[in-house]
Amino acid sequence: MNRCVYILSLLVAVVGCQPAATRPTGQPGSPLSSRADSGNALLSSAADQLSNLPTYVDTALRTPSVILDSRRTNDGKDIMAFASSNPNIPNSPVNYIIVESKNARFKTLRVRPGDIVKFYIKEDDTIDKEKLAELKQTGLARLLPIDLTVAQVEDENILLIEGGIDDPELAGKLGKIEVWRFLDDRMSDITNRLNVYANTRLPELGWEPSPDEQALKQIVDRLNQWSRQSNASSDWQLDPLLKTLNSDLLNHQTLAPRLSAEALGKTNFEPHHGRLLQEAVWLRNISRWAPGNRFDDLGRAEGLFDWTVRNIQLEADEAAPVRRPWQVLLHGRGTANQRAWVFALLCRQQGLDVAILTSAEATEPATRFELPAVLIEKQLYVFDARLGLPIRGADGQSIATLEQLRNDDSLLRRLDLSDAPYPLTSAALQNVTANIVADTFELSQAAYRLERKLPRDNRIALSVVPSTLSASFEALPGVATVRLWDVPLETLRDQVNLGRAARRAEKTAFEPFVWRPKLWLARVLHFHGRRRGDDNARSPSKQEPIDDHRDATALYKSPEVRPALRDIARASADKRRIDTISQTYAAYWLGLLLFDDGKYDVAAQWLRRPELLSDDSPWSFGANYSLARAEEAQDKLQEAIELYEADTSPQRHGNRLRAKQLRERMKLPNPTDTK
Repeated sequence: MNRCVYILSLLVAVVGCQPAATRPTGQPGSPLSSRADSGNALLSSAADQLSNLPTYVDTALRTPSVILDSRRTNDGKDIMAFASSNPNIPNSPVNYIIVESKNARFKTLRVRPGDIVKFYIKEDDTIDKEKLAELKQTGLARLLPIDLTVAQVEDENILLIEGGIDDPELAGKLGKIEVWRFLDDRMSDITNRLNVYANTRLPELGWEPSPDEQALKQIVDRLNQWSRQSNASSDWQLDPLLKTLNSDLLNHQTLAPRLSAEALGKTNFEPHHGRLLQEAVWLRNISRWAPGNRFDDLGRAEGLFDWTVRNIQLEADEAAPVRRPWQVLLHGRGTANQRAWVFALLCRQQGLDVAILTSAEATEPATRFELPAVLIEKQLYVFDARLGLPIRGADGQSIATLEQLRNDDSLLRRLDLSDAPYPLTSAALQNVTANIVADTFELSQAAYRLERKLPRDNRIALSVVPSTLSASFEALPGVATVRLWDVPLETLRDQVNLGRAARRAEKTAFEPFVWRPKLWLARVLHFHGRRRGDDNARSPSKQEPIDDHRDATALYKSPEVRPALRDIARASADKRRIDTISQTYAAYWLGLLLFDDGKYDVAAQWLRRPELLSDDSPWSFGANYSLARAEEAQDKLQEAIELYEADTSPQRHGNRLRAKQLRERMKLPNPTDTK
């Protein structure tokens, strides 16, 4: 039995045995005191679980077995089938799978109700349209399966499926099928839940069945018990800056109820809040180790920004999925705004206030900007998440302040390239809006109370009171207004209204963490980052000091995460897709982790792998940039310059600026000035 649960049961038993009627209210041993003690035990238990989430990751899931694919047909070829209604019943639902190739052997191989039919008929929504058109021309367009459940086996080549297919466009289309069987009830449940979300958008939030979700559910349950047993009163108030949000957001039919005083004033925690608590823990842990040996406020902010840029591959705005910070961290890719959001929350965990600077005046789209800026000693230090660079001061080393940029346009002109001028000017910075980053959870009374009640050694920044920050920003020269940033609320709006194609793409992106739970554990340990000598950094056995990065490295390399190529080649189509993703992603993240640990030569070896740098790699841009950073860290400046200048990513402008700066450092001619 879990130690915390055992202690809690003893507390409850002891409390239940006391003759409370004879004790004065509020005195030690009274019902009120006993209730408070029980509540404190619940809070302490939940806080301990949050701080030790890696120990709750379930890696014992068994992946399904393949009952029927091309290796088991009577002719060794793919099984080609189409979905149809019952030909004998007019207007019946599309719930038949009919094998046109006549090679299935459903009865011979004992396919049974409950087995899963993988129907490869849906084009991969995660590939951009231009790339998809190119793949179609070469005959290599990738198809993703739709999961269907067998209801009945009609004969060797006909199956009846549960529920039918509710997408009329797929009826009658010919596609390949495989039949799988789950050996693990929980794995079957997880797969079913992924399909329910993809098809129905239920639940809207917190749908991801991660390998540690049982712990998150238990944490939410304990916090709700704590909330009911503790004094609900607090000095929380609905923040007046809510009124500064875009009116379209404030009045949106799915957002307005979530932004009401009643909704934000609740003290209970919703099921998906467990994921947001985990997000805060990840951010807190990263913020503790990512800055390295930089201990002053500005140095820590610069270290956190640099970690964000290296660990979140920049995606084009129009191509990126709608994701929260924890999802951006998990998948390792995001837009400039998503980078800025992660950076702001990392800084918040370190007690640093960040605002996103935008124009206070209506401007043309080409001149709009969103720049994260850290408030330190009444100055705003400015970064550019799209360039992946801090904006430098006159000496080329320090980070420029908003005041300096307003007064000296030459600092911004240093960001010009001969063929690509930097779009921002000092004139555009004369009047800016400081946007404070906050979402509905951070604005809620539940988060406010919990943050203030957490034990000191488990402190996490969970809430924000924008109105208390506004005065600090309003007093700064150039800041015309202070408001809430729209992006977190836009993200919430878009996620609860996500369309089917986007939901299927998100389900597909999450599947490797379900099928390969040790990949999830590696990510959690990567973010956790405890080392020898850290407080409480010992394994539950109290034997070996914990080194999360060492353990994450071992997991990224393990066969359970990076299966052998021969095993991948022998796998069925969908398993081969998932295993290839797991193998490739682990290699990339291992390179980033080794860089974080200062092992630049070994990091470069991993980042140089062909599967990462090839044109069709999902990490080609990030691997090229991180490899350049690793070469630069080893003083291999010429190699770094060549990598930066060869870049074609959305971060190309910033990378060319890095190359330009290195050329100036080496006193080499600058080709960017002659292009």
